[in-house]
Amino acid sequence: MRSLQPCTAVSEGNSESLILSYGCFWEILLEERLADKFKSSLKDNLESLHKNSTAHMIEKVKSNLKNAKMNKMMQDDNKEEALKYVAR
Repeated sequence: MRSLQPCTAVSEGNSESLILSYGCFWEILLEERLADKFKSSLKDNLESLHKNSTAHMIEKVKSNLKNAKMNKMMQDDNKEEALKYVAR
């Protein structure tokens, strides 16, 4: 199953939003004879799509959490935050 992808849109009038299953989306591409163009676009923009994906963001967060320097900074921040409540 594919996850929902957030997007932003601006409308000057009434608008509607809907959720399409991937199967329905693919059927529309086939009916409109746009499947090959879609595949080509995916190949051309693969790096950019990955860089902006949720999966890539999760990889970066996990990497940062494994980083000793980042981990120490987070622990220091937590200690300072805890001290604020103790000092009161």
